[in-house]
Amino acid sequence: MIHLRKLKFTLTLIIFASASSLKSQNDTISAQQFTLAEAQTYALENNATTKNTTIDIEIAKKKVWETTSIGLPQVDLKGTFQYQFSVPKLEMATLVPVSIDGTPDPYDHYHELQYNSIELGTKSNTTFDFTVSQLIFSGEYLVGLQASRVYKSLSEKSYDKSVSNIKESVAQTYYLVLVLEQNKTILDSSYTNMLKIQKDMEAMFKQGFIEETDYSQISLTVLNVKNAMISVNRQTEVAYNLMKLQLGLDFTAKIALSDNLEEILSQADMNSLVIQEFEINNNIDYQMIEVQENLMTLNYKRSMSKFLPTLAAFYRHQEQLNAPDFNFQPPDVIGVSLSVPLFSSGQRKSQLSQAKLELEKVRNTKQQVTTALNTSFEKAKNDFLAAQDKYTNLKESYTLSKSIYDKTVIKYKEGVSSGLDLTQVQNQYFQAQSAYFQALVELLNAKAALEKILNQ
Repeated sequence: MIHLRKLKFTLTLIIFASASSLKSQNDTISAQQFTLAEAQTYALENNATTKNTTIDIEIAKKKVWETTSIGLPQVDLKGTFQYQFSVPKLEMATLVPVSIDGTPDPYDHYHELQYNSIELGTKSNTTFDFTVSQLIFSGEYLVGLQASRVYKSLSEKSYDKSVSNIKESVAQTYYLVLVLEQNKTILDSSYTNMLKIQKDMEAMFKQGFIEETDYSQISLTVLNVKNAMISVNRQTEVAYNLMKLQLGLDFTAKIALSDNLEEILSQADMNSLVIQEFEINNNIDYQMIEVQENLMTLNYKRSMSKFLPTLAAFYRHQEQLNAPDFNFQPPDVIGVSLSVPLFSSGQRKSQLSQAKLELEKVRNTKQQVTTALNTSFEKAKNDFLAAQDKYTNLKESYTLSKSIYDKTVIKYKEGVSSGLDLTQVQNQYFQAQSAYFQALVELLNAKAALEKILNQ
């Protein structure tokens, strides 16, 4: 009977362990794995910002065709029904020969006036009007066609800029999550070790081998580590939610990052970033201001084109279902129309002056952007170099503080160091760890910022 109970208990443990393992595997499988490159690509495909900028490009393409079609043949068919309550009439008087005493006058000497009325139209009528028109010359149309194409180029540059911004923001969040995860791992390990030490010290305290102050000190250290773990866990959750938002995922989705910080740093060619020259023409912000300058130039030309005449040709065919007896309207008409602007009380001249001033403004902005971009490049380069030096120094400090902490833990277990010494060394170790991770994030972010301004 006892063996049977043991067997049931063992089977229960096996089933429970298998279910837990299966659940763990399902959780792992259900989580979407992302490298940094995959996360950036996924964000570009699913982020609302890039979706909207892609739609803007399609709208710009349609705008180009809309403007182009103005200069192509236009065909219109119009139907009109009208009813007249009173139809105009034409009264006509005619001389007609009359007979005398019932005998016709052979010499046609005698006549009398007879009055007849002719209706000039019909009470109801349906008219169909078929018109074909073709714009022959319009300066405003030619400039507008060029402007629509430049506008499409601006939409494409806006898309490139949003791509650059999203890739940078995803990279920054990716780095942050990796740092927090690594920080969690270290804190978890430290907490586990400190719990073991606390348990050992509790036994020693109960046996009277150490004072209560030493035991309280190690308990306080355990609480500090636990609080740090809680804080890092919350920060990690917030960072993951931010990553999901950037990827266009629901907050309930599970994601996992497959890259690690060491691989990212080892794959980065730091030296090539430092020696690379800044080509301002490759910068997306400079390209966008150039497109805006082109738009303002075309706007100025459009204002000038308003002084030019407009020439168009047309053909019109008209059919009436119930045509009147007397219809003086020809069914087919062909012609040309010429519109020459003569006098607008200074309106066109004022519009031209405004367009010229707007062009001058955007050229001033272009000069300002040029100066700002060159300054930003130098700053990004110096920030990157400073971040490299800071990272190298703090990495060495972190390595030394970890070594000191590990040795102090051993000394504390052997009774050589006090609880206060362990606490001080541990605080020093955590500060060095925090500074190291902060320097690591700063280095990666500085790298991303420099790559962005170099349009890489």
